Amino acid sequence: MIIAEDPMETTNDEDIITEGKYIIIRRTFDKNSYKLVKIGSEKFCFMGKQKISIASLKGQKFGSTFELMTNDRTLKLVNFHDYVLSRKTDSSEPKDNRFLTDKNSSQKLSRDDIEKIKKEVSGQEIVKTLVENSATFENKNKFSQQKYLAKKQKKYVNLYTVLKPNIKFLMEMYYAKGPVKNGCLRTDSLSQLLTLCNVMAGGDYMVVDSNLGILSAALMERTGGQGHIVQVHVETIPSGSSRQAVQALNYPQNTVAGCLLSLSLDDVCRIDLEKKKKTEEGEVTAEVSGDVGAAQPSISTKKELRLQEVSRAQELLRGREMHGLLMLTKEHDPGSIADILLEYLGLSRPFVIFSASIEPLKACFAQLKRKCLYLRLSETFLRKYQVLDDRTRPDMVMAASSGFILSGIKAEM
Repeated sequence: MIIAEDPMETTNDEDIITEGKYIIIRRTFDKNSYKLVKIGSEKFCFMGKQKISIASLKGQKFGSTFELMTNDRTLKLVNFHDYVLSRKTDSSEPKDNRFLTDKNSSQKLSRDDIEKIKKEVSGQEIVKTLVENSATFENKNKFSQQKYLAKKQKKYVNLYTVLKPNIKFLMEMYYAKGPVKNGCLRTDSLSQLLTLCNVMAGGDYMVVDSNLGILSAALMERTGGQGHIVQVHVETIPSGSSRQAVQALNYPQNTVAGCLLSLSLDDVCRIDLEKKKKTEEGEVTAEVSGDVGAAQPSISTKKELRLQEVSRAQELLRGREMHGLLMLTKEHDPGSIADILLEYLGLSRPFVIFSASIEPLKACFAQLKRKCLYLRLSETFLRKYQVLDDRTRPDMVMAASSGFILSGIKAEM
């Protein structure tokens, strides 16, 4: 008799942490603490003041929860449900917080006592000890008790969850470090950019991304590596972090090389100049180009690959049939860049421009209204809610705005 395997127990190789993969480490009880780490590049990483051994994660599954061992700084696999603390209250005696006062005397243990306990027991035992020595804990209502437990677990329990990098987690990680670092781009705004640009597998897209490659990574994930993405950088030489988010997605190197191409804005401008020069000079230009190539036999392999990539990107743009254009610039005029790149966008194809402020997009709107249709300038808005039993409400502190979006369709005017 053949016993079929449980599909829930089968493990995909992509779900296993191996050498060379990127991971995102997050403190389990602190949703705003993220760290992007590459397995094998370093033996240790720091999460705040905690030193963590990365080598102990090899062979484990993404999504697992670990406890930090204080003796050797390794991570031990644990069951998260064993660390969920809850208190049962007597429903016949409803409690409230009207008689509670905010005093430092409610905790019987002194600071020295707590520091001593931290050296002897685990973080979970520390939380239990603090609850047992709290004079006001039992008098709180159940909501305040859960809030107290969550606060103490965040401070004392060293649990870490290892996440598989994707656009959602990368966006949350960059945004948690500060909206400015993420170009004030939020997850809901990114989803609107991809929708307005009609991004799908098999398409050819141009992207101007001065934000750690987050737009390029979003295109890679949406297209699944099927199609072409031309990453245009305004600088002559791209920064080392221009593909950080793309590399973090752990796509095979051949998939990234076949899908993602990059070139500078100067290289884009040379496309028409080279075409015009060849038309005027004819065969003479071809002969000069051949001599230049032959005079550089000592060029490095890395530079050769770079020149081949630029050549492939230029050849793709020459057809002037790109399926979409996405832009996110923080320091450059979007109107000037869009005026150049729209020449290589196919007719009736969409473009989307994101900016943290409205002024650059207003000028760009006036500049493009004669060559584009359905221009729309909008502000993205999102209100986050805490969804808990009997405690559903909007978050008290949050950034309501996430910049502005200019979208439109290229037309032949």
